[in-house]
Amino acid sequence: MRSAPAAFFLFGILCTISKNIIAQEILRSSDSRARQNLEQISLRSGQNFFLGYGAHGSFDISRGNEQKSWSLLGEISGGYLSLHETATRQVRIGNDQFPVLDQVFLRNQKGLVWPRGENQWLQLQTEARYSDWLVGKGAYRFGVHSNSFSYIDNVEELFAEIRFRRLVLSIGRKPLYWGQSFVSPLLLSQNAAPFDGIFLSTLPVEFPWILKYLGEVKVEGFFSRMDDRRVNGHDLFFGWRLGFRPASFFETNFGVIYQEGGDGNPEASASDIFLEVLGTRRRIGSGASQTSNATNRALAWDFRFLFSDLPVPFSLYLENHLEDCCGLTNFLNRSYSFTAGVSALNSKDPDALQVRFEFTRTNGNIYTHHAWRSGFSNRRLLLGHPIGRDSLGYYLDLDQKLLQNDIDLEMRFYFEQRNRRREIDHFDVYAERKTYSGEERRFGAVPRADWEFMPDLKASVSIGFMRTWRKENANGRNVWDWASNFALSYEFGVRAN
Repeated sequence: MRSAPAAFFLFGILCTISKNIIAQEILRSSDSRARQNLEQISLRSGQNFFLGYGAHGSFDISRGNEQKSWSLLGEISGGYLSLHETATRQVRIGNDQFPVLDQVFLRNQKGLVWPRGENQWLQLQTEARYSDWLVGKGAYRFGVHSNSFSYIDNVEELFAEIRFRRLVLSIGRKPLYWGQSFVSPLLLSQNAAPFDGIFLSTLPVEFPWILKYLGEVKVEGFFSRMDDRRVNGHDLFFGWRLGFRPASFFETNFGVIYQEGGDGNPEASASDIFLEVLGTRRRIGSGASQTSNATNRALAWDFRFLFSDLPVPFSLYLENHLEDCCGLTNFLNRSYSFTAGVSALNSKDPDALQVRFEFTRTNGNIYTHHAWRSGFSNRRLLLGHPIGRDSLGYYLDLDQKLLQNDIDLEMRFYFEQRNRRREIDHFDVYAERKTYSGEERRFGAVPRADWEFMPDLKASVSIGFMRTWRKENANGRNVWDWASNFALSYEFGVRAN
């Protein structure tokens, strides 16, 4: 956050001179809306999508004849956020200089952490496209904190993609979404700031001969070098994911992510890293320790069943996450985490009620490592599920569209529990917390309404309430947190041959 005496004045000028005033929700991204729309289309029609890849890449969904054409699409948004929640510090991840945080009302906002109090914000999201082979995307957010009269600015994403047949190369700051969960995937979500890197992916492809039984196949991979705003900075971060859709009603994906090197960590040999990528390592057994690992690894396997032919269409999905620790005999208790969910429409009508329920359970070692102390995080936030380690969560979402989809009403209820007793062990980096015991529990509700009252112009309002029992960051007291957000958004587009 930076001091800026003229920042609030600038915000006022921008809102005054532009009819393209802006909006999102306590905050909902366009990626989140896109994922929900794709899921509803699949439930109604059975149309095939790889739903485990978020809002999809620039070329996954055909947009008609785009030969020798260009387009510029975007959304400009802005609003007023009243935030009365202090970010919670994750235990055993990060340190005092580089803590890893969780702010419930601002989850899955690509790295956004805001101070408690009154805030005004602007956001611009754009996509420039030439023909059917070149795309550039960007998202920038600017905010003013009224209490301290300082500002926040963040380039949330900025990348270019080029397609050669079924192969797509991306360079820049690109968000990834690896999982079936609508709340937040366990492996890679959009909770933390996207990392800068090189990304290689394929459009869904089908192979001949006996491989045709694999159905459509999709591959993604990335390579990045993290910055120095973390414990053991400048570590290498890379991973890959392989997906199959052998039938229209079934999708499954398998992915692995790795950390290697970094400031202060011994460099591993190329053969050591190669063995780790293959799934093994040189030092295993009772004499090995995490500090001797050549990489920090985590893997996830997810799948989804889609039942779209029923009068009440629904889908079932499961994410399985394994932290690379503890051996085969202890993996269920110490390294296995999962998310299970069901999503259904009460009919196939365009204004049908959608009901979604998810349950998440994380183990005590997820996202952590004794050598890479910032674990799988980036710029103060977890790259996976923001609930963190040794926790469970129940999430219920109700979504109803009215007036030919001009109004969208959503209600979320959630209950989360962090089993803090299991976190207080001799590896805890926060010695002052070792005397704390007990379970931190929170229950909350977030109603939200979107109203497209004019073509491409939308108003959004959301209010969140949360009750936390034995909140650790409040010395074990019971506290209330709340937030509200009002926003306007305008979508624009230019297209030419």
